[in-house]
Amino acid sequence: MRRSVLIPVLALLGAVVLVTGQSACQVRSGARVRVQVDSPPPARTLVGTLGGLTRDTLWLSPSNGGAGQGIPTSQIGRLEVSTGRGIVVSHVILGTVGGALAGGLIAGAVSTCSKDQWLCLQPLAVVGGVMLGGAAGAVTGLLIKGEHWKTVALPNVAVFPARGRGVGIAVRVAF
Repeated sequence: MRRSVLIPVLALLGAVVLVTGQSACQVRSGARVRVQVDSPPPARTLVGTLGGLTRDTLWLSPSNGGAGQGIPTSQIGRLEVSTGRGIVVSHVILGTVGGALAGGLIAGAVSTCSKDQWLCLQPLAVVGGVMLGGAAGAVTGLLIKGEHWKTVALPNVAVFPARGRGVGIAVRVAF
C-alpha cells in the first residue's frame, strides 16, 4: 500500500516541477535569438530563428541561410531573444560627437582670418560648425536603428523517466 501512495505523489511532484521549469524559459519557437556558444573554444555568437528547445538541445536556423543546427544546452553561455529594432543611444552619442568634431574641423579649415582684419569670425564659424555638425550627427544616429536583445534563462529543470527497473520519476535540477 505504501508504494501505491508514493507513485501518485511523485508523479504530481514531477508535473509541478516540469511546469515550473517550462515557465522559466521566456522564448518561443520562431523567435529571433542570439546564442553565445562557449564550447568548444573560442566562444562564438550565432543569430537565427529558434526552431525548438528541449532540455538538452536548442535547434537554430541561422539567419545567414546556413543549415539548421542543434546546439547542446550545456555549451550555451547565454541566450537572448530579440525585442525588435529601435533607437540605440550609443549611435546617437557617437553621431553627435563625430558630427561636432567634423563640423568644427571643416569650419576651422574653411574660414580664415588675415592679420589686417580687426574682427575675426573664425571662432564663431568653428562654434557654428560644431553645432551644425553635432545636430546632423545626432539625426543620423537617430536614423540608424539597432536590434535590442533581452537575456532569457534556459530551462534549468527537467523531468524525465528514471532509468532502471520499475516505475519512477527522476528530477534534474541545474543552476
